[in-house]
Amino acid sequence: MNSILGRTSIHLLLVAAMALKICAVDAATFNYHGSLQDGGKPAEGAYDLELTLYSAASGGHAIGGPLLLYRVPVSGGSFSTQADFGPLSDIAGTAWLGVKVRTAGSGEFAALAARAPVTADATASVCPGAWTTSGNAGTSPGTGLGQNYLGTADNHPLVIAVNGAQAARMAPSGDVGYSDATNVVLGSPGNFTGAGVGGAVVGGGGSARFSNCGPSGTAPCVNSAIGPFSTVSGGYGNSTTGDTSVVAGGTFNSASGLHSTVSGGYDNLTVGTSAVIGGGEGNHAAGAGSTVGGGGSVVSSNCGATADQSCTNSALGAYSTVAGGYYTRALLNYDTVGGGSQNSAAGGYSFVGGGEMNSAAGSHGAVAGGFNNLASGTYAFVGGGLGNIASGYQSTVAGGEFNAAGGTFAATGSGSGNKAGGDWSYAAGDGAKVRNAAEAISAPDCSGNLDCGDFRTFVWSDGNNGSQFTSTGPQQFLIHATGGVAINTTPPNNVIELTIAGSGNSGDFANAFLRQASNNAGILISSGGATSTANNDAMFLIDRYNGAGQAHDLSIAANGDFTIYSANAVKPSGTTWSNPSDGRLKRDVQPLEHTLDRVLQLRGVTFEYAKPDGYLHPSGRHTGFIAQEVQQIFPDWIGSTPDGYLTVGPNGFEAMTVEALRDLRAEKDAEIAGLKERLDELTARLDRLVPASGH
Repeated sequence: MNSILGRTSIHLLLVAAMALKICAVDAATFNYHGSLQDGGKPAEGAYDLELTLYSAASGGHAIGGPLLLYRVPVSGGSFSTQADFGPLSDIAGTAWLGVKVRTAGSGEFAALAARAPVTADATASVCPGAWTTSGNAGTSPGTGLGQNYLGTADNHPLVIAVNGAQAARMAPSGDVGYSDATNVVLGSPGNFTGAGVGGAVVGGGGSARFSNCGPSGTAPCVNSAIGPFSTVSGGYGNSTTGDTSVVAGGTFNSASGLHSTVSGGYDNLTVGTSAVIGGGEGNHAAGAGSTVGGGGSVVSSNCGATADQSCTNSALGAYSTVAGGYYTRALLNYDTVGGGSQNSAAGGYSFVGGGEMNSAAGSHGAVAGGFNNLASGTYAFVGGGLGNIASGYQSTVAGGEFNAAGGTFAATGSGSGNKAGGDWSYAAGDGAKVRNAAEAISAPDCSGNLDCGDFRTFVWSDGNNGSQFTSTGPQQFLIHATGGVAINTTPPNNVIELTIAGSGNSGDFANAFLRQASNNAGILISSGGATSTANNDAMFLIDRYNGAGQAHDLSIAANGDFTIYSANAVKPSGTTWSNPSDGRLKRDVQPLEHTLDRVLQLRGVTFEYAKPDGYLHPSGRHTGFIAQEVQQIFPDWIGSTPDGYLTVGPNGFEAMTVEALRDLRAEKDAEIAGLKERLDELTARLDRLVPASGH
C-alpha cells in the first residue's frame, strides 16, 4: 500500500490490456489500461500518472520519460490512457516500466514497488502488478507479500463478465466454519449458490430464458447449488440441496439427500443419503445408499395398478437398486430390480432380473425374468416363463407357464399347468399336480412337521390324461407317459409302457430287483443273453437275491424251455397244467401205436448228480430216466441245455399212458377171453365125466 499526501491509499491492481509498440523510428507507444483502488474502494475521479522506462528491474538508468499523464479519468476503479515516450534509441531488448500515481493536482506521486518488463517483440505487461491479455512473465504465484494473483483482496466476490453479463462469480464462503471454501458459480447469471454455505459449485449451464422449471413449472431454469459443498456441473434447471450432493448435468434434476448424486437425465430426484441416479427420466432414489441406473419415462402415464401413473423408476428401500427399465421399483431394503417393465422387488433382499410385470414379494425371493411371475414365498424363486407362482418357503418354479410351487421346498420344472402343493413335492411336464394341504386334508399342524399336502411326492405328466394327473397320497412317484417309460434306453414303440435296458454292469442283462424293506433280500427279475434281435432268443430269469448270492427259481431259455428250480413244484388247485386241445384247432389226427411196448422199454432208475450245483443239478437221491435211453424210444421227449446236456420232458405222456393202458387192457381182455373159453371147455368136459348130483 502506498500513501499519497499522507491520507490516500492507491493500488494499481489490474492492467486489462497494454501493448508496447517500438516502431522503425524508435518510438515507444502503448495503451495503458488498469484498475485503481483508493482507500480500499474502487477509485473515482481523476488521477495523475508518472511513467518512466528503465534499463533494469531495479537501479539502472532511465531510458524514457518520465512521462507525465495528467487527470487520467478513473471510473469504477478502471482507467485507460495512451502513453507515448517518443523516439527511443536505448531499447535493445527489454525495458522496465516504473509507475507513480497521485490524486490529480494534489501532493506528491507515490511509486509502486515493482517495475514491469517491457519487450520490443511482443505485447507485454508494462504495469507493475498488472495482467495483460497475452499473459505475464516472471510472476511469483501466490497471495503472500510480493506475490502475484488474479482476484480480490477483500471479502467481495470476483465477477468475470462476458458481453457485459456475468459469466463467472467466485464468492467467499458464507459458512464461518469453512471460511476457506469459496463458492463458485459459472454459466448463466441466474445460477446461484445457497446463502450461508461454503464450497458450493455451479459449473455452468442454466438459463433464465426458460421459465418452466421448479415444482410449479414456472420458475427460471437456472442451476443452484444450495447445500454446503454441493455441485451442479451443468445442464439447466438442476439443483443440489443436500450437503456434498452432486448433479452432473441434465435437466430438472435434484439431489437433496446427503452425499447423493444425479449423473444426468431428466427430472430425477435423490432423497436418500448417498443415493445415486445415473440418468433416465423421473426416477426417484429415496433409500439410503439406493441406486437407480436409468430408464423410466415421465411422458408415459399408463403404469401402476390403475394404469394412470408415470412410468418412472424408484429405489425406495435402503441400499436398494434399480438398474433401469420402465416403472420398475425396489421398495424395501436391499431389494434389486435389474430392468424390464413394471417389475417390483418388495420383499427385502429380493430380486427381479428383468422381464415384464414380475414381482419378488417374499423376503430374499427372486424372479429372473419372464412375464407376470410372482415369487411371494421367503427364499422363493421363479426362473422365468409366464404366469408362474412360487409361494412356498424356498419353493422353485424353473419356468414354463402357469405353474405353481406352493409347498415348502416344493418345485416345478417347466412345462404348463403343473402344481406342486405338497411339502418337498415336485411336479413337471404338462398338467401334473401334487395335492396341497387342503386337498389332502392334512393335519392343522402340518407346516411344523413339513408334511403338508402329498408331501415328498413326485408327479410327471405328458398332458394326455384328459385332466390333471393328480397324486393320491404322500411319498408317491407317479409318471403318466403315453409313449412309455424307459431306463437306460428308449422305448421300441409307444405300445410298451416300461422298457429297461441293461447298463452293462451285468453283462447284456436288464435287471429289476424287488427288495424287501427290512433287509437286502428279494426277487431279481432278469432278461438278456439274446444272440441277435432277429433271433428273438433272450432268456428270462426269476431269482432269489440278497445283493450277493443268487438262486434260480424259474427260467425261460432262449429256445423256450421253461424251468422251475424246485424239488417240489406245487399247483394249489390240484388240477393239471392244461394246453389247447379243441378238436377244431387240430388236423391230421393219427392214433398212437405200440404204446405199451414202447413204454415198457423205458428203464426207471434212481441216481445222484455227479456235480451238484443247487440249480439244475441239486444234491441228493433222485428218480428218473437216462436221457440217452429215452432218446432211442421217445426222441421227441429229449431236449438239451445251452451247454449241450440232454434233458427229458415227457411230451404227451398222459396220452401215451392212456393208450398203453388201453393196449394192456386189450391184451388182458384177449387173454381173459381165451382163458374163459378154455375154462368153459374144461367145465364141459368135467360135466361129462362127473354125473350130476343125485344120480
